[in-house]
Amino acid sequence: KETLKQKGTLVTKDKSIPKIDTTDRKFKSIYAAWIARKAIEVSPSTVRMYNGSYRVWIKKLDNKIIDEITEDDIQNLINEMINEGKKPRTAQSIKQILRPLFNYAIDLNIIQVNPAIKVEIPSFDNSIDFQLTDEKRADLYNEILEYSHQKYRGIMLFLYFGRRLNEVLTLQWKNINFNQMTYTIEDTYSKIRRRQEYPLLKPLQDFLEEYSSGKTGYIFKGQKTKHVTKNT
Repeated sequence: KETLKQKGTLVTKDKSIPKIDTTDRKFKSIYAAWIARKAIEVSPSTVRMYNGSYRVWIKKLDNKIIDEITEDDIQNLINEMINEGKKPRTAQSIKQILRPLFNYAIDLNIIQVNPAIKVEIPSFDNSIDFQLTDEKRADLYNEILEYSHQKYRGIMLFLYFGRRLNEVLTLQWKNINFNQMTYTIEDTYSKIRRRQEYPLLKPLQDFLEEYSSGKTGYIFKGQKTKHVTKNT
């Protein structure tokens, strides 16, 4: 390095951590301070990746006061990504930015709790293959929407969006989270014997909000059984 300095061919840059105004509690200000610090610690390509994700998705939080941002705010952000067709690993990258950012705010005594810690990345497995053309698939969807029996219309909607029959029939109202726009399949009824979480897509949300079965217990109640069965 000394030789290069003497020859005038070594370019150096002074890097310093910017002063933080802890009275400015807007998210965009905290992000700006955090990313300036990260620019000292990580490569330029990583910073560009962070900023790209910020501009596309995270910027929606800009004008919120950071200590007013809730777990639901972040979960809704993640769910929106999944609903728009982004893969779970893309959503995971947002969580990997937000968790250390909020930890940074905790270190500055700006907030006390990290709202990104418990945010879940839904396992969005909508890979069922209809073996239908787009036109036939659209026709099927329209037929389901026009089906007169509300209960069975709802069952068919969940099936259409990739759930298995037993998973649908055993859904309970406690499995629906309207705040986070997700629903869960308990491990008891999951084919892989693991609790799974999925985005509550708009057609499913609309159906559930319209459908009235007491809003407690099983969603699709049977006449003589706790819930509709395969033999119904």
